[in-house]
Amino acid sequence: MSTEDRSGDLPARYKALLIGLAIVGLIGLVVWIIPRPGPCSGIVEQTAPGLEISLKSIHAQGSFAVKRERIQELDQGAQMVGVHLKACCTVLEGGKLDPGQFQQCIDKASSYAQRVALVAQQMTEVATAQERGATAEVREKVVRIEQGLNAATGDAQALARQVAGIKPSMPPAAIPADERGARANDSKENATELRLSGQATGEVSSAGDKRYYKLVPTRTLRDRVKVRLDNLSDTLFPELILYGPDKAELMKAYKSTPGANVELEYTAEPGAAYYLRVAPFTGSTGKYRIAAEYQNAADRHEPNDDPIRDKPTPLRPGQTLDANIMDEADRDWYLLAGAPSAKVHVQLVNRSGTLLPDIRVYDERRSEIQHKFDSTPGASLDFSFDATSGKTYYLQVAPYVGSRGAYQLTVN
Repeated sequence: MSTEDRSGDLPARYKALLIGLAIVGLIGLVVWIIPRPGPCSGIVEQTAPGLEISLKSIHAQGSFAVKRERIQELDQGAQMVGVHLKACCTVLEGGKLDPGQFQQCIDKASSYAQRVALVAQQMTEVATAQERGATAEVREKVVRIEQGLNAATGDAQALARQVAGIKPSMPPAAIPADERGARANDSKENATELRLSGQATGEVSSAGDKRYYKLVPTRTLRDRVKVRLDNLSDTLFPELILYGPDKAELMKAYKSTPGANVELEYTAEPGAAYYLRVAPFTGSTGKYRIAAEYQNAADRHEPNDDPIRDKPTPLRPGQTLDANIMDEADRDWYLLAGAPSAKVHVQLVNRSGTLLPDIRVYDERRSEIQHKFDSTPGASLDFSFDATSGKTYYLQVAPYVGSRGAYQLTVN
């Protein structure tokens, strides 16, 4: 970085705003560095992968309250906020951005940093409530944390949209054909079909280039699917966007390192096609390979998610069943056709370090009679409920706050 002093390149009030924003950023994340007043290239650097203070606190305390994917989303969002702020500054210097638009960039980036700091504070409060055994308070705060995460993501996306709108337009490039020689897959309507599990290669050749794939399930049960982009270049900043069967955006994953690989994971509903968009982030180009593979997350008892639509899995006294919760929507229903005694002992042994177990017991009318859960990842459950010998009871095993993992279930 040059040490030449060019403090006159930007108006003083905007240099002050940038410095103030950096101070706010240190509360929640390190996404830009301002060594001294100067040109944009010296005021806001490329974002660093490591985060400080708030994000470190979230990583340390948030494992039971927030899904790992959401914490990764914060990491990536922090990096991208830094990249977008740098883009705003660069376009301002080029005379293509007015001060009002630049102020909007700063406001959105500052809002993101403040929301991350608030989430970190709420994580600490959840940990304290958990230690006191205040389960109702824990649930309430977990909901607020989820709202805060959504708001932070919204700020990052709003900044991304603003930057996309102010960047100088690029001349259109020739549209490449896909690997089969057909018309380019540049929209959902002419997306390249990729049957699961499968893979394809492709290329983005300009800043505005987009490649679309139609991910077609080939199984009759719900299952997790991992989508991975292997970068075949040293220049592409990869971005993946997943759309549901209704073509609405479901999730996004990207990397701010040229040549990096990126992946995301989702649950494929049987008979429903999903859409994937591959695009260059920050105007990069390059070749890639896409692989979409089933994870075999469904256990042998599926489908048993609904006691009316599906057949609940029979549960005999003394029998131990191996099962798995694949995602936040998975519900495993079991049927105890005859209670062995007036007191039924239920034991769930957690076989993962991620599942937060939640068990509900229902009578023969499927009216809830007992509810047990643990908000510690990897915890097991061991309890008894009053029963009438010979009567029918249902048990539902579910994930608490969107967790997943394997377990063993036994009743006696």
